[in-house]
Amino acid sequence: MEIKTFLKTGQIFLKKFSQTPDLDCEIFLSEVLKKNREFLFTYPQKKITTKQKLKLEKFLEKRKRGFSVAAIIKKKEFFGINFLVNEKVLIPRLSTEILVEKILELSPKFQNTILIDVGTGCGNIAISAGKNFSFKKIIATDISKNALKLAKKNAQNNNLNIDFRHQNLLKKFPKKISGNFIFAANLPYLPKNLQNFSISQEPNRALFSGQDGFCKIKKFLQQLKSINFSAAILEFHPPQKQKIKKIIEKNFPQKKNYFFRDLEDFWRIAVIK
Repeated sequence: MEIKTFLKTGQIFLKKFSQTPDLDCEIFLSEVLKKNREFLFTYPQKKITTKQKLKLEKFLEKRKRGFSVAAIIKKKEFFGINFLVNEKVLIPRLSTEILVEKILELSPKFQNTILIDVGTGCGNIAISAGKNFSFKKIIATDISKNALKLAKKNAQNNNLNIDFRHQNLLKKFPKKISGNFIFAANLPYLPKNLQNFSISQEPNRALFSGQDGFCKIKKFLQQLKSINFSAAILEFHPPQKQKIKKIIEKNFPQKKNYFFRDLEDFWRIAVIK
């Protein structure tokens, strides 16, 4: 089989299962051949080996079953950094990059800044922030041991010393550390009725939070009340902005809150300080 043949047949196969079948096939082929996408169009008649063909067919089958491209090739770029990912963690979204931007905007305003990344997943938020600012300390937590294992690998790949902790939200938060705390949290926030094919193979625990989507966020903010923090940055589901605002104002009446849109112009980030 030639490159051009796979691109044509693969795109036809994926049309029912992907909104970007052309791009998916190009990424799969680039990954298997270990070449960039420009190579595919420069040498469309290059032969694909039988071994490569079998691997590509496995990729297509997994895409058909609802796995994301990133989960299939086991890597995802976020904030200009390549992260190892798999089906056991939430795949980093472009919309979350603004959360990192807000961390980097706020951090220089404080001395001895300690970043606490709650629900770190593959570590993309903590690592992206840590690559761009010198924190006194970075603590990253997650309820999933599988996620923490992967996050540790990503931190090692980026030469960052991060204190990874297996815990549920702020249950075991160390209150004796001195410094200015900035909390970052991209917690599960989807209501259960938003189940759909595009996220069917991602871990439910990283996506859904009760019937209304507020369970984890409410608990996190309640726990945060007892901590003297400098700022907290929270990602949320866009339609829930007004409810999130009410929850924040109820828990932190003495603090200011700000809301920001993501790159697609959806309300996405709340800042408390």
